Amino acid sequence: MIQPCQQRPVQRQEQHGLIALLVLVAAACAGCQSAVYQASRLPSELVAPTLQSTRTLDLSQLARPRPNNEQVFVGDVLEVSIATGIERQGPSKWLLRVAEDGTVNVPLVGPVRVDGLVLPHAEYAVREASMTRGIYRSPQVAVQLVERRSIRVSVVGEVEKPGDYEIPLAHADLMAAISLAGGLKSDTAGEIVEITHPANSFAVQQASYPGAPPSPVNGRNVTVNLRDVTEGRPGDFHLENGTVVMVQKKPPRKFSVIGLVNRPGQYEGLNDQDIRLLDAIAIAGGRRLELADKVRVFRTIDNSDQPIIIQASVREAKGGGPANILLMAGDVVSVEETPLTFTIETLRGLVGFGFNSPVPGL
Repeated sequence: MIQPCQQRPVQRQEQHGLIALLVLVAAACAGCQSAVYQASRLPSELVAPTLQSTRTLDLSQLARPRPNNEQVFVGDVLEVSIATGIERQGPSKWLLRVAEDGTVNVPLVGPVRVDGLVLPHAEYAVREASMTRGIYRSPQVAVQLVERRSIRVSVVGEVEKPGDYEIPLAHADLMAAISLAGGLKSDTAGEIVEITHPANSFAVQQASYPGAPPSPVNGRNVTVNLRDVTEGRPGDFHLENGTVVMVQKKPPRKFSVIGLVNRPGQYEGLNDQDIRLLDAIAIAGGRRLELADKVRVFRTIDNSDQPIIIQASVREAKGGGPANILLMAGDVVSVEETPLTFTIETLRGLVGFGFNSPVPGL
């Protein structure tokens, strides 16, 4: 016995959509140009894909290559100390922020480029600059990382903890943002993420480490398909100060059941549950007549102006296998009327004749 999955039937205000749907089906039937297939022999390219939950996605694919923890970036705050051996009260120390041009302005020495260097190399750069410019003869230089530059991003939509978050600029990628927001909502999060950068922000270049993706040249919005990313397709996932990350909701999975069923209408299935032909008929209250065996499924395929027609049999579907086809969003299941069902329905209307059991031999 098939147990109907949980569903939400169409509301009254949506009935006009169902009427339009019936008109579409009638037009497809009258046109006689729609391709017709048997449910048990449906070509693989027309088979509905099984549902894949976002819980199975490997979000680590959204992370950019992590730089060395000692690597210096624009905006970082460094403590620079220089000892010459003649100081009376210890070496001179300064807190210096790396400027947008990648340099720190060391007192007396002047600007020294340190962006992209690890700390020992930054120490060497300051030491060499001080000697080349004749400031010190042989100083001892120490550079320490005091504070990483952070950016503030907003994560909204289908995440567990929407809000604003501070992310170190060196680690500012899509995985970090989603992780800080508690991850994707397992039941409602879709596969599409919209990244919107602020119009008045500049794209921070972080190409000083191998594998860093370039900042976008055109546009300020980036659409990311999480499924594509986890399957190895590259994308631009960098974030900027003020970026908004929107995790979109799963699109509704609506299907319709019409014809000889007890509750014809449009229904919306659960986001994480596959629906097959027999499930849809059960959701619509079952068949009005047990001998109503003929079913047609109208399916709209991308890049086609005509729906295809899939011929099915309830009897064959109950036998299992490919005959009990998997439905996709937008499918219309029609339990068809035949001369025999028409006769019985007519008798019911005329004399109140109750007949709801299988006819022997059928």
